Amino acid sequence: MARQRRLFYKNNTKERDRLFGAVAPLRPGMNKRTFWWSVMRPVLGWLLLALFAVSCAEILDISMFYVTKLVVDYFSTGSPEALNFQHALFLLLILAGMGGFTSLFWRLSGFAASHALPATYQRMVQSLFAYVAGHNPGYFYDHFAGALATKIRNVADGYFDLQEGMLFSTIGILVSIGGAFIMFTAIHPYLLLVILCWMVAFAISYRVLGPGKRHYSKEVSLRGSRKTGHLVDAMSNMLTVSLFARREKEVRNFRHVLYDEFDAKRASWRYSDLMALTNTLITLTARLVLMTIVAYLWFEKQATTGDIVLVFGIAGTLSTQLRQMAQLLNRLYSALGSIDEGLETLLVPHGILDVPHALPLVITRGEVRFDHVSFAYAGRASVLKDFTLVIQPGEKVGLVGRSGAGKTTLMSLLLRFYDVTKGAILIDGQNIRDITQESLRDQVSMVPQEPLLFHRTILENIRYGKPEATKEEVESAAKKALAHDFILALPEGYDTKVGERGVKLSGGQRQRIAIARAILKNAPILVLDEATASLDSESEVAISEALHNLVEQKTVIAIAHRLSTLREMTRILVMDGGQIIEDGTHDALLAQGGLYASLWETQAGGFLQEE
Repeated sequence: MARQRRLFYKNNTKERDRLFGAVAPLRPGMNKRTFWWSVMRPVLGWLLLALFAVSCAEILDISMFYVTKLVVDYFSTGSPEALNFQHALFLLLILAGMGGFTSLFWRLSGFAASHALPATYQRMVQSLFAYVAGHNPGYFYDHFAGALATKIRNVADGYFDLQEGMLFSTIGILVSIGGAFIMFTAIHPYLLLVILCWMVAFAISYRVLGPGKRHYSKEVSLRGSRKTGHLVDAMSNMLTVSLFARREKEVRNFRHVLYDEFDAKRASWRYSDLMALTNTLITLTARLVLMTIVAYLWFEKQATTGDIVLVFGIAGTLSTQLRQMAQLLNRLYSALGSIDEGLETLLVPHGILDVPHALPLVITRGEVRFDHVSFAYAGRASVLKDFTLVIQPGEKVGLVGRSGAGKTTLMSLLLRFYDVTKGAILIDGQNIRDITQESLRDQVSMVPQEPLLFHRTILENIRYGKPEATKEEVESAAKKALAHDFILALPEGYDTKVGERGVKLSGGQRQRIAIARAILKNAPILVLDEATASLDSESEVAISEALHNLVEQKTVIAIAHRLSTLREMTRILVMDGGQIIEDGTHDALLAQGGLYASLWETQAGGFLQEE
């Protein structure tokens, strides 16, 4: 059994890389056809092989009806004494051989499809994820993470259904129709006319009813994404739900979301029933007319017994295939609805783009310059106006100010999460708009106020700062961040999984992991956004010592409400209303008796009091 499993689950990295190919170059607003073509090109050969094999299998399958007609006619035209057994055996062997080759071609199509369809699916998911990951943070503020994940899956599932259906159902119905045209023409033109009317009626019914199904399917996909987003949002905030005793409220809210999805699914289902009923009436009418005509021709000696078998067999096959085609079209319209709804959200233009021929950032000194920068969030008042600041190489700068002063915005602009409205930000004289975003963020380490960890091991979370780091380097960084001891105390040490967003760790522990990650990254520019806010006083002192060693020979920008953490900064900037109103060392600012001195005197427990 284990050997059989190894046969089907081959671990061939080179083959997978060859089938997947590179990430598809997606563009904003790509239509469905262009998107599919950009993704499936690496497996085009396998897809064509599957198409060829299916076509051969279907041609042989429909041809067997004609050979069966010959066999029936041969046996029904004379007495057993007048028949040639060798001739009859020859026809039967042809029939058996066609069945064998049909089975062989079906196996070949399955083998080729097993390479093409799963690889296309995975490359689709990979390419969509890569494109979505290129959006700036503002995009993710506007969309639920769970809803985005659902849309990526729905698009890939939709295309998989389309490809599978087109390959294994559509080819069959087209071959069967073509075979029926040829063979029925040989019997009587009336039969050909019935087939034409049957196909035209079927096509018209789906041409008329299809757009409605697509509309309902798109609505089902949209409401399904909302349901997933709402569910993920509630599950991610279950602690808040418990703290405010709002379980019943969340259950009621979710019920209303489910009502919306239920209404859309029920409407879509009923519409599908209408389409199926229409197809059934058309099919029954066509089959009745066909059987009546061929029976009349037989009584008039214009058709043989084999012709009756042929017409009945092909009519039955067409009925089955058209029923499958109807089901496929329902799936197709559902898939198209999901694809349209997903691509409209996922393939929107990136808010921040690298300029053509952008160069990598090269840091030789570490000077950071904000040159007459202005910025405003969309639809809001300006946060920064004509803001100018020069941070010298190796300088340690602290930013102070009440909430809304513009401190975090300044760091978001430095990391180019947003583009400035006016002015420029330069690092060692290089405008960050002219360099690649990847190289910019690779040269800046940041410890955010609320560090979010992956649901992976502690080792993987710390190593995220330097993927090629050895375990010894990871442990060294953890020791400097005073995280090593508590990590070893965990059940699986560095192999302990931290839970979604690190929920299995305390706030202080998560912060130390984030600091260890920044230490390991060892970038020349370091941004600390309340890096010690979640630590107790004793740990804060120790971490401050570790950070003191870390910041040597680096340009450091630290944001803090706890002013005691900035005493060692070489320079402290006090911001208010998007402007620098005070600039100096801790002692110098206290001596000035300005806003900084007032904040220092009025803070409680080391934190700024909010207005």
